[in-house]
Amino acid sequence: MSIKTGHPLMRCDSGLLTVERTAGATALAVEHLAQPESDGFALIGNGALGFAHLRHLASGRAWKTVRVYSPEFSADEVRRDLVKSIDPRVVVIDKLNACATRTLRRSARRPASQY
Repeated sequence: MSIKTGHPLMRCDSGLLTVERTAGATALAVEHLAQPESDGFALIGNGALGFAHLRHLASGRAWKTVRVYSPEFSADEVRRDLVKSIDPRVVVIDKLNACATRTLRRSARRPASQY
């Protein structure tokens, strides 16, 4: 809004703005809070937030692996291929347990008290 006239100065898609802001904030948090030796991450979900997080997080570090899981992948090969095309390091995981277990096991090498 213009402080002089009170008229709108811009129209924007607040949904898209929220998605990008959320993913950007996550990427910033990962940059400052993840262990320096972390070499991969897991993403659960492939909706608008999932895609935005993948774009923001994948570009932030030299990750070796990026694991992505979504229940829709088993029935939707096009969506699966779209996710893989975002970044060459993406590995689509068919089972949530495989995605989460690998990531958590690597994060738990040190007790939380050492972080």
